[in-house]
Amino acid sequence: MKKFYLVAPSIKLPLAKSHLFTYSSEQELTVGSHVSISFGFKKITGIIFEKTKRPPYPTKNISLIEEGLLTKNQIALARLVAEYYYCPLGSVLKLFVLKKTKKQTPPPKIKERSVFKKITLSVAQKKALATIKKTKKNEFLLFGPASSGKTEIIMRLAEEIILSGKQVLILVPEIFLGHHEIKRYQERFIDQSKLKLSSQEIAFYHSNLKNSEATYIQEKIKSGKIKLIIATRGGVFLPFQKLGLIAIDEEQATSYKEWDSSPFYHAGKVATFLSQLFSAKLFFISATPSVDKYYQATQKKIFLIKLPALKIDKLKVKPPVIEVLPSRLWLKDNFHFSLDRELQKEITNLIEQRELTAFLVAQRGESRSVICQDCRTKLLCPNCKMPLNHIKNNFKCFHCSFKISSLSAKCSKCGSFRLIDFGFGTQSIADEINTALPQAKIALVDQENLNHSKSRQKILSDIQSGTVDILIGTYAIAKGFDFPKLSLAVVPDAESFYGKSNYFFDEQYLANLFQLAGRVNRPGSKQTGRCLIYTKNSNNLLFQFLTKWNWEKFLKQELENRQALFLPPFGKILKITYKSSKLSPLEKEVKRVYNKLSSEFKKELTVSIPTEKPQKRRTLFQQSILIKISGQKIPNKVNDFLLKLGANWQINVDPLDV
Repeated sequence: MKKFYLVAPSIKLPLAKSHLFTYSSEQELTVGSHVSISFGFKKITGIIFEKTKRPPYPTKNISLIEEGLLTKNQIALARLVAEYYYCPLGSVLKLFVLKKTKKQTPPPKIKERSVFKKITLSVAQKKALATIKKTKKNEFLLFGPASSGKTEIIMRLAEEIILSGKQVLILVPEIFLGHHEIKRYQERFIDQSKLKLSSQEIAFYHSNLKNSEATYIQEKIKSGKIKLIIATRGGVFLPFQKLGLIAIDEEQATSYKEWDSSPFYHAGKVATFLSQLFSAKLFFISATPSVDKYYQATQKKIFLIKLPALKIDKLKVKPPVIEVLPSRLWLKDNFHFSLDRELQKEITNLIEQRELTAFLVAQRGESRSVICQDCRTKLLCPNCKMPLNHIKNNFKCFHCSFKISSLSAKCSKCGSFRLIDFGFGTQSIADEINTALPQAKIALVDQENLNHSKSRQKILSDIQSGTVDILIGTYAIAKGFDFPKLSLAVVPDAESFYGKSNYFFDEQYLANLFQLAGRVNRPGSKQTGRCLIYTKNSNNLLFQFLTKWNWEKFLKQELENRQALFLPPFGKILKITYKSSKLSPLEKEVKRVYNKLSSEFKKELTVSIPTEKPQKRRTLFQQSILIKISGQKIPNKVNDFLLKLGANWQINVDPLDV
């Protein structure tokens, strides 16, 4: 007897059309099964979403590929993500079966760190734990300065959750930080606590895993054999059986947002859906929480838990001394980094004392950009029209794969080969310090080095063993690391960071400065650390919040500013982008949609086009329209209009790049 099923094809379909189609099978199949289907004249794959009744029309048969590939909660999560982010169901499903292969290989073991030292809870930590256990709410903002004991709170809760037979998901913003975190959790939970977990019951899931390794972890999570999962943003799509706790570390980090392709999901929002499906506790953790999460806490939508800096017996964590200084780390004409004598002397003293210095730099590579020495024209990528950056012996585009040898490149305007670096990046600072202080052992913490597992492991090992004197890196070094020997943090050029046109730039920029300063004076240090900010504008009001060490005061001020402009969290922003290989059809379609939005929905929303001309990214032209809504709910008729947009349109809900 035939059974009938609603199947979601694994292809991109128009948003306005149904994404579920009825098929039949002679055998009983489970929801979530991976099947082969005929779709039009093609053979493709799909996922069974639900069983259904016989329809009044003939159906095609399906053949089974894999029984129960997705769990029922993954099916439910896929629906929620597709609906919220205006994305075809088939595109969302790919996130759940990413890297799936028949072969399974355990990932290489990460060696455990030293034996765990028992920690005594502070009064504030005990009170926080008691409050969490007592409240009926499931969503929390855990807010406290660096070294306030936030991680210890999560570890205690994770232990109880796993003992109750449920799984724990810890999200981290970067792969590099994940390697640091899994060692902390291994140190704590492998044979050292009531749990006595084995190394096979703790896993680190991230995008750099081999397909066979990712599949191995997915299957062990699905069977319940893996209890504790550290993961980057894609971890929210894993096949959990009994999820009891989700913790999002450094919740303010922009890397939790998918930037490149639809669905443009945010792991924090998806984690909220996941928490509701499993009735799991969800923690947003940060020393510098996002404006959005802080506002939700003030509105009682999520429960606010505040922790002060640690004060236990002899351990008293002090905020660092923060100095805002006039820029003097440049050579004339702003071309290169120069280490002045005063700073050089201070770093030398720290090296002799076996203390650590860190430099936070806006750009990796040799420079911020490359310019022509003759006509001062900036060298741009021919595909993206974005500035090229000097990486080793090449000028490279960070937005596409374009690169050209620095020996053969020439100015696009005057044809000159006399090209020079403008500003500085991580590598040029390392070169200058190496020249001035040849005895210093330097580690570069940027994407060029973190993308390779061997160099990543070596950097971590060298930092932990104390063989590094100076860390030079991009934002990665400011996120969540525990550097007990870090005594000096330096921002050599506070004006060089990108994104000033974005409404949330102040929030992200200042958060990273707070985070960097928070790496200084960790528990176990001498508590004499300093953070030096070199700037051309020492009167910048943002620095006042930093020097007074008051992130919450900044949040309150920023909320007032955003409320006046109906910006998130008081309003909602969507970015719709049209892509085409041809320029003329793009310009016509963008104009048509812009005119329709601005004329028919002028009472419900504000519409703008952020770029005067279409931009080219890789091989496609693209142009975006920004839609700003006063309030968090998208009006029904605007929603209906968005669903009818053509296949060449992409919808980015809550974009970060505006």
